[in-house]
Amino acid sequence: MVGTQFHWRNRNYTDFSDFLAAMTSRKRKNISKERQLVANYQLSFRFVIGAEASLEQWQHFIKCYQMTYQKRSGHQGYLNGAFFLGLRQTMGEAIRLLIVTDANDQMIASALFFVSDTHLYGRYWGTLIELDGLHFESCYYQGIDYAIANNLVIFDAGAQGEHKVARGFEPRLTYSKHIITHPAFNDAISHYCQQEQDQMNLYMTQIAQQLPFKNSVNFD
Repeated sequence: MVGTQFHWRNRNYTDFSDFLAAMTSRKRKNISKERQLVANYQLSFRFVIGAEASLEQWQHFIKCYQMTYQKRSGHQGYLNGAFFLGLRQTMGEAIRLLIVTDANDQMIASALFFVSDTHLYGRYWGTLIELDGLHFESCYYQGIDYAIANNLVIFDAGAQGEHKVARGFEPRLTYSKHIITHPAFNDAISHYCQQEQDQMNLYMTQIAQQLPFKNSVNFD
């Protein structure tokens, strides 16, 4: 079965401005305005290795995660504090915790990322206060900055989100494999999956036409 996600690709950019230079003028200006809006809040953004982050910083992230879920979904999220503190113990070196502080050095937001030699994965975030543009800055633009600075190839900011396309995230096919032992069900599901793949290919072609870059992108 196939699906699609939106991933940012590092095309040997030297910095964020170099990335923006590859875009059309209108899209470039839109992103610059979004980042300037957040810059006006005089916030600081710092990535901390998960194993080196303090307990206070981890508890801050957990609080942000729970509060943001509560506001949007009416519950505190599917993962509890013990889970995240367990990640700190078992995967701390692969985690990058983004800590957002205000002009008074008070922590106000946070985001959780995982990193490999080639990829950055953004998964959860939260904030104690609502500020326009803070979600995009924390979850997308800071991740792009980090990926460029650390020569990472792909930034996968999570599933869904066509709004990522205007910010330079490209559609990518995802795959899953399933074994259906019942012959009749297997035939029916296989037929559906083929139809779904045809529709997904069409969808990705249409989405690719909305990418903000000046030149066409080669999906290699």
